[in-house]
Amino acid sequence: MTTPELNDLENSTERWANSVSELKDMMLATFRLERICVWVADELNIECPQEILTAELIRFANRLDLDQATRRSFIRADLAFLAQDQEDAPRYSAVEISWTVGQWDIDRARRNAALIQQATGIPTLAVAAGHRYEERLDWNEVTWVQLTAS
Repeated sequence: MTTPELNDLENSTERWANSVSELKDMMLATFRLERICVWVADELNIECPQEILTAELIRFANRLDLDQATRRSFIRADLAFLAQDQEDAPRYSAVEISWTVGQWDIDRARRNAALIQQATGIPTLAVAAGHRYEERLDWNEVTWVQLTAS
């Protein structure tokens, strides 16, 4: 391929990635994060979920020594919430939400859970939630929650 063809391909790929990101944002708005928060908490058998807002994630990030890219990604987490486990102990959950969950989502959930736990000292569960997931994923320490329209 010539350089102009490569540039066209790169531009098309970037536009496609932006479109996927916009679709994800629309899906999240459609399902409403509060509803997903309640669904995930119910699936995990934990109660009284309280969504963690971006301002709180920024406070967590300020307690940690993060590079700029990690900080930016962390404070833009899909969903984080605090709830009570079966013994009424506080437990955070870091949730990545995708229509089709892939390894990137799982890795990000795992990383965000570790960062929240490091910042707070409170056990944090990593969760990937979606309608389906890709094959051959490394789920180590990440819980799957299927989101359904019903």
